Amino acid sequence: MSAGEVLVVGGGSAAHRFAERLHHHGHRGGVTVLGAEPAAPYHRVLLTSVLDGTLPPAALDLPALPDGVRMRTGTTAVRIDRARRLVHADDGSAHPYDTLVLATGARPALPRIPGLPRPGTSDAVTALRTLADAARVLRAAPDARRTVVLGGGLLGVEAAAALTRAGHEVALVHRGPHPLHRHLDAAAGRLLAGRLAGLGVEVHCGRQAAAYCAGKLTLDDGAVLAADTLLLCTGAVPDTALARRAGLAVGTGVLVDGRLRTGDPHIHAIGDCAEHPDAAAGHLEPAWEQAESLARQLTGAAPREAGYRGTRRVTRLRVPGIDLVRLGGSGSGAGAGAARGPAKWSPSPTRRAAGTPGSPCTGSASPTRCCWACPGPSPP
Repeated sequence: MSAGEVLVVGGGSAAHRFAERLHHHGHRGGVTVLGAEPAAPYHRVLLTSVLDGTLPPAALDLPALPDGVRMRTGTTAVRIDRARRLVHADDGSAHPYDTLVLATGARPALPRIPGLPRPGTSDAVTALRTLADAARVLRAAPDARRTVVLGGGLLGVEAAAALTRAGHEVALVHRGPHPLHRHLDAAAGRLLAGRLAGLGVEVHCGRQAAAYCAGKLTLDDGAVLAADTLLLCTGAVPDTALARRAGLAVGTGVLVDGRLRTGDPHIHAIGDCAEHPDAAAGHLEPAWEQAESLARQLTGAAPREAGYRGTRRVTRLRVPGIDLVRLGGSGSGAGAGAARGPAKWSPSPTRRAAGTPGSPCTGSASPTRCCWACPGPSPP
């Protein structure tokens, strides 16, 4: 079996993993990866380790892709010509493909708050999705006495704890009854809120932002919080714009079948942009397993009838001193309700955010889990 010329749109962990596994399983045709960010692929889930100084930005870099893989950074795909099998980029270039893999990831879901400037236009208000976002927070840090983190999901909790470790006064505002309310029951949620308070985080649960003006966030109960920096950790939505413009079927994400195919047999989708009935978006493990599954299918390393059958969800909180792991969950998309399943809680003071501070993550090249970002070793 030959996938021919393979073109991957997206420069994140899913795209990197797929290109590496495709080479591993014997693909000898051309492979081109188009990444919109100026940086080479990196571990996005370790961004909060940059905020607290545990890791320098360079330590997030994933291993170099195999020889023969053409990696084009700073290149945004803008249009797919399905009839001619070409992808057009914002720099005017056109890239042919026999097999196209969409790994466009997700973009921040931004709340509608009166007075809120568009993120990216001011260092005082930003989402946290890229290294550029983390750099924006760090640039504002010398003049920011008080930071408000909006959103108490995994990213929001990790960011609040990281900024507290870095010496910021931090308030965490979450609309749910307790942090991680989609993952934890009330008892575990109260424990987590207490541990965050013990770290120095001011926790406001059951509250929503009502208005923003420079340096202040007003909550729906009338409370006004000083906010030299406002960090938006309010979720993410699959980036489906390219697929939608190409006429591919889109629900919450790009719709795929068990073999990760879209309605066009030459186009597949993996990672956060894909909507598979048995996968949860926003988690690294499903993206890596989808990349592995698709690479095996395209190279003939897997039986033809084999496909991706979903991933057991494992939720890990990456906060030193709070060892929290939750297995399983209900629903697969961002709109899933309160989670069900066993959770392990162990407030260990010794757990670190990465294997060795300052050392790069070895990612899929590692024979063992090298840090909290890694789902584990690569299969043979």
